[in-house]
Amino acid sequence: DGLRNEVALAFDRHGILWGVENGVDNLYHSDLGGDIHNDNPPGELNRFPESLAGLHWGYPVCWTEYKLPSSVARGRGTQWSWPSFGVTDKICREERIPSELAMQANSAPLGITFYNYTSTHP
Repeated sequence: DGLRNEVALAFDRHGILWGVENGVDNLYHSDLGGDIHNDNPPGELNRFPESLAGLHWGYPVCWTEYKLPSSVARGRGTQWSWPSFGVTDKICREERIPSELAMQANSAPLGITFYNYTSTHP
């Protein structure tokens, strides 16, 4: 639960499922600088090990920080609540699974590939 639109899925060499997700657009948050949609929310790289099955990644009530004004920023990857859902930032940070990587907003990641390095196939 809590995933917006995983547009690509792939298993790594350990059998863990990963996905990339496009963030939504038109994010306006008056407490965080108003119109912040050029840098937020980001595209995300998410990891789905079986141990996290049934947990919630946050969407649609939470979003991930990519870049906010320095006066309010808590760092790339920080979870925030959407202003209109009535969920707190604390819930988003403590009860939702964060992404593994936040990518520039509107970059639209559409694929994922794992390279299996070996000493004979670098």
